[in-house]
Amino acid sequence: MTGHGIGAAWQFPPYVFARWQELVQAGLLGVAIGLCAVPFVWGLHAVKRLFAAMRVPMVVKAALGGLVLGLVAWQLPGTRYFGEAELQTTLLDASPAVSMLLLLAVAKMLTICVTLASGWRGGIIIPCFFVGACLGKAAALLIPGLDPPGWRRSTCR
Repeated sequence: MTGHGIGAAWQFPPYVFARWQELVQAGLLGVAIGLCAVPFVWGLHAVKRLFAAMRVPMVVKAALGGLVLGLVAWQLPGTRYFGEAELQTTLLDASPAVSMLLLLAVAKMLTICVTLASGWRGGIIIPCFFVGACLGKAAALLIPGLDPPGWRRSTCR
């Protein structure tokens, strides 16, 4: 009805594993980046406890959360919104440095925590995709020989 089709949200080039070792590399990288979720969950619980301990009306908590979100977005525009468009423009179409990728990942984790703890409504799945993409791209830049999707074009159709 709208004229919009259903399709992929992001444009990743196809990837084909050339050697079995690449699959092992991908698995190890997935585990390593998955471990980054541990401090994120700790941070989420800490920020929720902080906001729960505030004995102020919910509107004040939301305003404080909005202030934090606004300050972070002002300094790091890539952390705005939930991350769908930013994943394409900030990570896939651009080539940020490792330090910027790590900063974006940590800042996005903070904004997810503040959003959920201060009463704002927002999802967690797509923002976590953004964090994972930041960490994955940073790992690909730091680990020699790691071949992330998008750096090597597949010849298979």
